[in-house]
Amino acid sequence: MEFSRFVFFGLSAVLIDFLVFNFSSLLGANPTFAKAIGYIAAVIFTLLFVVRFTFRRRLVGRDNIGIFFLYACTGLVNVLVFTYLRSFDWSSNQSFVFAVVASATLNFVGLKFLVNRARLSPKA
Repeated sequence: MEFSRFVFFGLSAVLIDFLVFNFSSLLGANPTFAKAIGYIAAVIFTLLFVVRFTFRRRLVGRDNIGIFFLYACTGLVNVLVFTYLRSFDWSSNQSFVFAVVASATLNFVGLKFLVNRARLSPKA
């Protein structure tokens, strides 16, 4: 059940990322910058919903630093994979998909580790 909730909220975050990325691109933003902005918008959504509703927990205190660090690192991976694939003339959409898969995989594993080891409050 946890994984299916992660997929639901993850796909919602990907949709937000995709829409912001495409809207930014339409406004003339550099593709790498547009990807970073899309990822940041998706992370804001994710931080508000994923841990609480996917893992049914609320992290307390310094555990949030670990979540922030995880998303910062996977955001960097996301943008680097996107930029790297674009350098081989991959389309923006192809690069987007592979970048999302890379960061989503790292996010799930990282969140699972952080949430399971964290000091958890009762159900959110």
